[in-house]
Amino acid sequence: MATPCQATGASATAASDAQKEAEEARKKREAEKAKAEAEASKGEHTDTKTATETELMETKQVLVDVHKDCDWLLLKYEERKEARTNEIDALKKAKDVLKGADYSLLQVTGKQTRMLKAAIKQTRLHR
Repeated sequence: MATPCQATGASATAASDAQKEAEEARKKREAEKAKAEAEASKGEHTDTKTATETELMETKQVLVDVHKDCDWLLLKYEERKEARTNEIDALKKAKDVLKGADYSLLQVTGKQTRMLKAAIKQTRLHR
């Protein structure tokens, strides 16, 4: 038979074991709660990352489109500059003709003649 000291020691050990199990169970619940919170946070961050990546891809596409437009403008710059210069010259000549200047003795190319006729036609339409 166990002595009263031994019985007290056994119950103390049992109580200590119960406390340890309760503490471990509490720690396990806290760890599971922290894990669930981390997974929820991860889900939110994954959604944010996906949205940000989509926005980045759209922005990159806009930059590609703008770059194409700029390349076209640079490529056609001289051609457009020459066309503007020819149009300005044709308009000046058309204005002079309307004022009474005679360009019949000047030699002009077919393109200049077409532009001059178009400018004269435009000025007649605007009257």
